[in-house]
Amino acid sequence: MTMPRFGRFLRIVPEASFVVSGQVVGAAGNIFAIRILTTLLPPAGYGELALAMTGAVLAQQLVLGPIGTACVRYFAPAVESKRLGVYTKCILLLFALGTGVLAGIAAAVAAGLEMSDHRSWLPFLGPAFVFAWI
Repeated sequence: MTMPRFGRFLRIVPEASFVVSGQVVGAAGNIFAIRILTTLLPPAGYGELALAMTGAVLAQQLVLGPIGTACVRYFAPAVESKRLGVYTKCILLLFALGTGVLAGIAAAVAAGLEMSDHRSWLPFLGPAFVFAWI
């Protein structure tokens, strides 16, 4: 690596380390949570919870995940160009729109559960929505 490229590499190390450490902590927390939940819940209860969480993660990855990725990607350029205020307003607007889309998905799923024979799953919908949003 030439010296200018190495200098650029050193500039991104703190930001990249922050992102990687966040992913590692999240993965470790998931492993720990699975161990606790499988100990506390009966198999049927854990299966229902796992299905609700799978739906929530799918919704989150399709709606808010790309927004979060864009936040990480464009933060540094916004700071460098001294346009952090505009960046923040746009990100908040995107998250508000994404929250509305998630609420619409939750409403559609609630309507589907209500019309089908799966009304017993409705109590899982609220926590799954909050989990997807967080």
